Amino acid sequence: MTAIQILSLAAVTLFYAAYLQRQFDLRYKFAGVTETEFKTPLWNAVALESDVPDDLIEELVRHSVAEVIKRLTKKKQEEYWNL
Repeated sequence: MTAIQILSLAAVTLFYAAYLQRQFDLRYKFAGVTETEFKTPLWNAVALESDVPDDLIEELVRHSVAEVIKRLTKKKQEEYWNL
């Protein structure tokens, strides 16, 4: 493994750890943020009528949409952004 590959792997690992920690922090801080029925640590269920602030809900929705969009083909991404 090259030094660049090791650094890339380390960066991804740190990002994943930070992202995972944020998910658990949200679950701890807000009763309206819970684990999903899919039992994956990266997914949260967010109750709209709860203690979760509207601006945080909007941020979480925007983030989720961005994650889905970036996995689409370039053509599908263009179609989405041109809606």
